[in-house]
Amino acid sequence: MSSRKVQLIYRFILFLLLLIGLASNLITSLFNGFQTYAYYTFQSNIICFIIIVFQLSDTISSLRKHQYYGDSEKFVRIQFLACIWITITCLVYNILLGNPLTPLYWTKNLHNPLLHLIVPILFVSDFLLFSARREISKWLPLSAVLFPYLYITFIIIRVRIIDFIYNPIPSYVVKYPYFFLDVSKIGYIGVIKWIGILTVLFLVFSYALKFIYDHTKQY
Repeated sequence: MSSRKVQLIYRFILFLLLLIGLASNLITSLFNGFQTYAYYTFQSNIICFIIIVFQLSDTISSLRKHQYYGDSEKFVRIQFLACIWITITCLVYNILLGNPLTPLYWTKNLHNPLLHLIVPILFVSDFLLFSARREISKWLPLSAVLFPYLYITFIIIRVRIIDFIYNPIPSYVVKYPYFFLDVSKIGYIGVIKWIGILTVLFLVFSYALKFIYDHTKQY
């Protein structure tokens, strides 16, 4: 069992980092046509933020009941899925879109390293350190693809709306947030290939995390 006081400090720090990162992202977006809502990074970090708020509240509630030691029993399954979603945020950005080994990565803006690297690592660590070991069905990892598929559907609908509203499309409007969803550049076949690759990644990391979760215990 872990110390609830340690949980409280850890989760409060993670809460602050998420809050700062999301606020920085929103403020920056206001000067660029407010496009941030369309990015998977922003949406996946919002999900993590909501979960941490609930986890932090649950930790505070336990301490008020003088339960100083214990693991989080609530939100285990949804946090498991969110770990996959935020891990893909981290991997896709740092491998395909950004380079954490360059000074620009750390200095261009505040939210870049927070939302793409620091928060993902801390969020997954929170799950492994403080979540009670409950049975996760072998089918739950398959659910990890639901949110990304919903995101892709959202992007398709958004593109249709943009095409309907704007003619021509203003330069500040980003139709496709990521190159691997840009039909105009890589075609439908290219997009389908990337969706297939990302689907495999989601499933591989889902079952890898389940294995780690099932074969580790807290002290």
